[in-house]
Amino acid sequence: MRQNLGLAMWWSGLRYGVKPGQQSLTVQLDTTSGAVLPAGHLADLLVAAAGVASPAALCKDRQLLAAAERDVKGAKVSVDHRPGVRVNVWGLDPRTPQQFKFKLKGSSKETTVADYFRSTYPTMQFSHLHDWPCVMVSQTGAAVPLEVCRDGVSDSQYLAVLQQEVPALRAACRELGGAEYNPKVTYVVVSKSHGTRLFPDPSDGNSSDGRTGNTRPGTVVDSGITAPLKYEFFLNSHAGIQGTNRPGRYNVLVDDSRLGPDGMQLITQHLASTYAACTRTISCPAAVRYADKAAGASWAAAAGPAAAAAAAASWTVLQPASPGVKALQFRTCTVSQDMAGLMWFV
Repeated sequence: MRQNLGLAMWWSGLRYGVKPGQQSLTVQLDTTSGAVLPAGHLADLLVAAAGVASPAALCKDRQLLAAAERDVKGAKVSVDHRPGVRVNVWGLDPRTPQQFKFKLKGSSKETTVADYFRSTYPTMQFSHLHDWPCVMVSQTGAAVPLEVCRDGVSDSQYLAVLQQEVPALRAACRELGGAEYNPKVTYVVVSKSHGTRLFPDPSDGNSSDGRTGNTRPGTVVDSGITAPLKYEFFLNSHAGIQGTNRPGRYNVLVDDSRLGPDGMQLITQHLASTYAACTRTISCPAAVRYADKAAGASWAAAAGPAAAAAAAASWTVLQPASPGVKALQFRTCTVSQDMAGLMWFV
């Protein structure tokens, strides 16, 4: 069951099963629920829901802040400073990161959220540490700046991807292989930030994995619950260990190879079976997991010398070639020769 409550979409489900024992029957009940926010920056979602021009207005109006807090409380979001990590939103605080003070772990020294993020993540650029509210991410009072909270690539960003990232990818190919090098590009956006869950058909015994009650690995749904004007599908590529699986939602933006729906779904399932760190299929193509791991390792190395040593890499800051690029700093990684041929970030 799915229900829209403010910004978040709550979903809940109930599954039961009966297992015979030697002397009795055991009834197993599995209830699951959660809250999912639409993809995009949390600040944009709050502005749209509250009807204000900027999140800064939430710091000045406690009623607006309380209403916005009800919309997002309990949902999970990604944080830019720790790629691959998702945190629970416990609430919103009217204090800005420059006003929110806390004590460092294992120390009596007090600092602000703004100073902590500037010193710990020097490569990140912050613009609203002075006027946007903080997001509470734990019951113990931990807070992060609102501007680092986001969730995936929203549907509204697909056009920007087609206009910016895809041409940049083609330009990079020409730069590496020359003007004649123009490989076919297949660009697919995969998202796990949605409220859709797939359940097996009780009348079809082959639709369940037989152990956890999830759908079998390789289950694809490309009609009925998909957008009618988009090239998308849901794929449950992995076998669940516990609880209800969350299928990947795949949006195909470019398909120069003309694989077609069946070919695209089949190769996606095969790619989920090639992850080097385990012998099971995973919930997304291995290339996506490798990219996530590499991004996490690079941020860890950027955090300090100790982390860089752990990642077996040395880092050099490169200034952007274009004066218009302000939000990013580029880094190159020189890996130890002993690990040069290995995916050390896995």
